[in-house]
Amino acid sequence: MHLPWPAQQYERTCADCGYSWRVPRQLARKRVVSIYGATSGMRGRASGPAAEADLQAGMAIVEQAESLRTCPKCSSEHYSQHPVRS
Repeated sequence: MHLPWPAQQYERTCADCGYSWRVPRQLARKRVVSIYGATSGMRGRASGPAAEADLQAGMAIVEQAESLRTCPKCSSEHYSQHPVRS
């Protein structure tokens, strides 16, 4: 049966050691972040402390997503992923 809403978490299982860890939905997708994409969207927008805070928050999210892309046990980047339905 297909559920119409997306899962809130995904479970990743390491292909090398078998360890499993959970990842929030918003961090489970693989995204490509480029410096050009981050800076080109800033044209015509406000700069200053608010823009800097937004940039720092975005960088923190990217760091968290990067840390969840490797196995916490063996640091392998090879894993399978499936949705966890509660």
